[in-house]
Amino acid sequence: MDILKRAKQIISLNINQLIESAATPETMIEQLIREMDQIVMKLRMEVARAIAEEKGLARRINNMRDKIIAWQESIETAVSEGNDNRARTLIANKLDDEKALNELRSRHKKAGAVSEMMKKELGLLEGKVQEIKRQKETLSARKNSAQDQKSSTNSIQKFTVSSMKTDDLLGDLKLSSGLSHGT
Repeated sequence: MDILKRAKQIISLNINQLIESAATPETMIEQLIREMDQIVMKLRMEVARAIAEEKGLARRINNMRDKIIAWQESIETAVSEGNDNRARTLIANKLDDEKALNELRSRHKKAGAVSEMMKKELGLLEGKVQEIKRQKETLSARKNSAQDQKSSTNSIQKFTVSSMKTDDLLGDLKLSSGLSHGT
């Protein structure tokens, strides 16, 4: 059940706060995704175990029911044959098995509740992992867009500076050519 506690902790994380507080959000998100993927794998194994236990208990319940039916048939045969001592022994065995059946039913009900809860937690965690992966993609796209915009701005600034220098040179050339024609 420790894995469920950890999964709940991760599900309850405020991813936006993590991104905003991290020095390198992408690194933080990558680490979070790796950790969550590991927890998802472990939780899947735990869910599989819980389901297997639930199914195993269901088989044991069916076997116990069959055994109780067999006890009942044996009791009826012993009574019809007038073998009261054997019938009493068979009744005691049947009662023991009925008690065991009730315990198995209780355990099966609890196992079913646990496996359902674990399946729900797994679904929530898988959804959270997908959400974080989408946020990572969005963050990467924003970063790339910002880098492209910065690159474009730098190119425009260089072009503007270059253009200004060219205009200055052309102006100087006009002045010097005007001076040389005027003399």
